[in-house]
Amino acid sequence: MSRGLVSRIKLLSGAAHFSEMAMSSRVIEAKPGVMTQASRRTGAIAVKCGMMALWDKWGARVPITVLWLDDNVVTQVKTPDKEGLCALQGGMKRWGFKGMPASHGASLSHRSIGSTGQRDAPGKVFKGKKMPGHMGVEQRTVKNVWIYKIDPARNLLWVKGQIPGATGNFVFIKDAVYKKPDISILPFPTYFAAEDEGTENLESLIADIGDVDPFMAAD
Repeated sequence: MSRGLVSRIKLLSGAAHFSEMAMSSRVIEAKPGVMTQASRRTGAIAVKCGMMALWDKWGARVPITVLWLDDNVVTQVKTPDKEGLCALQGGMKRWGFKGMPASHGASLSHRSIGSTGQRDAPGKVFKGKKMPGHMGVEQRTVKNVWIYKIDPARNLLWVKGQIPGATGNFVFIKDAVYKKPDISILPFPTYFAAEDEGTENLESLIADIGDVDPFMAAD
């Protein structure tokens, strides 16, 4: 075995040892903590299952969006030392254009947007012209959504109202910013279940809607 090969093996073994030590030093133990005003929870990722309607104990109809939360896995832990803290669509689909005539003589141009420019003067396409291009990556946020019901046995979250997106899309869930909840009752950084706690026998949690009948309340 040559000296160069031996030196390379030693170098690789040292690099592997260093990498193992670096990985072990970044492992953070998951344990409950105390949430403060400056604390921020990471939230969760759910899948939109669709919409339905429920009726509360007063007989009022409540529109519900059902979200399914699979087993969320931590993919990255941000530390102060490290962080300091496509699709193309045509004009008809993107802008709602009517399209070209579908009669004889309009071969392969039924969904075309038509003319995009002018004559010799000015001889260009104006900026902002509605044309085919990128579509479908806009993110929409609905704030202060009321959680109506939690079904831990089936990992379902029932929220009041409509959530943007089609059925099967991912939904990012975070704590409210403006109407902040009572931090004294929130688990931080998340809820840690006991080892002997099973989810099969857990009952659903339904939000408290009060003791006043809205249909009998005085004006």
